[in-house]
Amino acid sequence: MRVTASDRRNYVRFEAHFPIRLGDPEVDSPSTHTINVSAGGAYCRIPQYISPLTKLMVTMLVPLPQETGTVQQEVIQCEAIAVWVDPEVETDDTEEYNLGLWFSSISATDRRKIARYIEHHLPSHLGKIA
Repeated sequence: MRVTASDRRNYVRFEAHFPIRLGDPEVDSPSTHTINVSAGGAYCRIPQYISPLTKLMVTMLVPLPQETGTVQQEVIQCEAIAVWVDPEVETDDTEEYNLGLWFSSISATDRRKIARYIEHHLPSHLGKIA
């Protein structure tokens, strides 16, 4: 597991692989998994091109540890904006596109769930992240 950071980010980005579905009424809704996630956004790979600045509905299943020692799949739904895509243009020979998402509208409760997932997996000396 790797933690990456950037001077522009407000939240710790953490390598995490869980299911994510991207919805847009005018585009097919690809299902994939996250590559990394933060309380402010996610990175994933998708099989079809999505233009930067496209607004998307996002549904993620985040495995959250419970006090009982079990893990419960929490559904998180929010709006996101595609802030970058690589390659930057659609091509016929591209099988996957890398997509960076910014959670533009997410409830405080869902943001805390993502933060709790990350905090659970970070070394304890790094403390709280959101």
